[in-house]
Amino acid sequence: MKPPKKHARDVLAVAARAGGSFLRHQGYNHAAAAAFYSLLSVIPVFFLAVLLLGELLGDRGQALAVAGKQLSGLVPWFDDE
Repeated sequence: MKPPKKHARDVLAVAARAGGSFLRHQGYNHAAAAAFYSLLSVIPVFFLAVLLLGELLGDRGQALAVAGKQLSGLVPWFDDE
């Protein structure tokens, strides 16, 4: 087993290499793009969920009401009315 001091140095060396590689390969741009595209995909997934819930419940209006009720719990400014 390695002494704790050497182990900590190894961990810091790996973290420094990972951070340098992240910056060298423009990790911030890739992270921003992934966040943007995942945010854009939320709306179609929501509509798909309402469609499937409507098929399960047999009534799309009821499915939309259930989805709206759930959404109002997540988004404070979303009104169910």
